[in-house]
Amino acid sequence: MGRLLMAAILTDTSPPTLVAAIEAAFVQYTVACVLAAGGEAHTEPSMTWVYGTNHLAYFNGVFQTTLSDADAPAAIEERLRFFAEQGRRMTWWVTPNSRPVNLPQLLAAHGMHETWRDTGMALDLSTLAPGAPPLAKGITVAPVANAAEFRDWLHAFGAGFDLPEGITQSYGAMLQSVPFGQHPVGPFFLARQAGEPVGTSALFTTAGVAGVYEVCTAPHARGQGIATALVLAALRQGMARGYRVGVIHASEMGERVYRRLGFRAYCTLAAYLREVE
Repeated sequence: MGRLLMAAILTDTSPPTLVAAIEAAFVQYTVACVLAAGGEAHTEPSMTWVYGTNHLAYFNGVFQTTLSDADAPAAIEERLRFFAEQGRRMTWWVTPNSRPVNLPQLLAAHGMHETWRDTGMALDLSTLAPGAPPLAKGITVAPVANAAEFRDWLHAFGAGFDLPEGITQSYGAMLQSVPFGQHPVGPFFLARQAGEPVGTSALFTTAGVAGVYEVCTAPHARGQGIATALVLAALRQGMARGYRVGVIHASEMGERVYRRLGFRAYCTLAAYLREVE
C-alpha cells in the first residue's frame, strides 16, 4: 500500500531536478487525496497507481511508469484489466520520465487516447516580487477557515472548472472524508466577489516543493487578477513554511497567468483516458 514520501526542502533549481520534483509532487498530491479518502495507493518499483473510493477517472489510474521494454506490454494489460474488472474509467499519465519511451503508442494500441495535457511549471520563490497587484473593490482572497467556507470553496471550484454537479459532489466527498483542517492538502484559498465564491486554489507541500493546485475562477469573474491573487496566496504560505521552489500544473489559459508571476515551463504531463467497456 502506498504512503506519502516526504523530502528535504529543494534547493537545487537545475532543470532535471525541477522536472523530477514537478512529477513527484503531482504523484504525491493524488496519493494524498486517495489515501485520505480511504482508497488504495500502490507504490511499486516500476509503477505508482491508485484506486479511489469514487469513479472519478482522475483518481483511478497510473501516475508514474518506469517499465522496461520487455515488461511493459504485460504490465499494461494487467493494470488495464484490473480497472476494467472494477468497472472504472481510469487515467494513465505520461510524464517526462515515463518509461518505456513508446508508452503513448502502447496505450493507444489498447484504445486509450490523450484527453488533456498540462504544462509542468516551476518558480524560484526567491525571485517572487513582494506584494501583490491590487484587487478591485469587493474582491477578497483568504484561507478557508471552516467547513461552511469549504462548501463555498467547492461551489466556486465546480463553477470555475465548469464541472457537472455529480463530479463536484464526488470530489468534495473525497476532500471532506476527514474532519475539516486534517486533510493533508491545504490550506485551501477562496476568492469572493461581493461575497460570492468565485475562485479557488490549494497548497500542498511535498517532494521538497510548494505545489499549487485547483486554481480556477468562475467565468464571469475572470480578467480581474483573481487567479493571480489565489496563486500568490498559496505561494506565500509555502514560503512561510520555508519552501524555496513553487510548482504548478497549467492549462493553456493558466500558463499565461503563471508566466507573468515568473513561472517557467519545464515539462508536459499528458493524460490518457480509458473508458468503461
